[in-house]
Amino acid sequence: GAAASFLFLFGIFGYLATRTIQRATDVALAERLKLAETTAASLDILINHTTVQLEGVARVGAARGRLSSAEWQAFLRDAFSFMGTFDAVVLLDTSGRVVAAFPSSHELEETNFAGEPVVATALATGFSSFGSWKASAEAPAALGIAATPRRDESGRVSAALVGVLHPEHLGTELSSLPKGSRTFVA
Repeated sequence: GAAASFLFLFGIFGYLATRTIQRATDVALAERLKLAETTAASLDILINHTTVQLEGVARVGAARGRLSSAEWQAFLRDAFSFMGTFDAVVLLDTSGRVVAAFPSSHELEETNFAGEPVVATALATGFSSFGSWKASAEAPAALGIAATPRRDESGRVSAALVGVLHPEHLGTELSSLPKGSRTFVA
């Protein structure tokens, strides 16, 4: 009798302990999910904000008509001064070569963006695109890159405007973000 009662009591306590652990695990997982959703929402807001900024600069640049490389450099400098989220703003021709960049750097000006899916998407579809980009194999972290098409007077895509963001601006690790993963309607 006493052994059976003790075994019964021990079984109830074991069951209650298991339920308590399961409930604590469920709460922890729910909190982690909420944190992930909040982080994703913040990232979406930043991506939308930076894309809208870049699209606005592209529209203003298009309204100015044909500009020389030096005029684009000055225009990008002025645009850069009011866009706080970008570390660099780059104008590319339709082949992905740099026409102008601000701030100017030899490494950035020598970069060919032709093979970058984010840039290819913007040039091919006429829609803005966002994804990760690694400046070089030696670069310590992936950067965020936003590309928006620049249209000429006839409305044809004639260039791409690219904004480069460091991961610190995004507050997240971009290495897990697929290249060209986010596309927006311009």
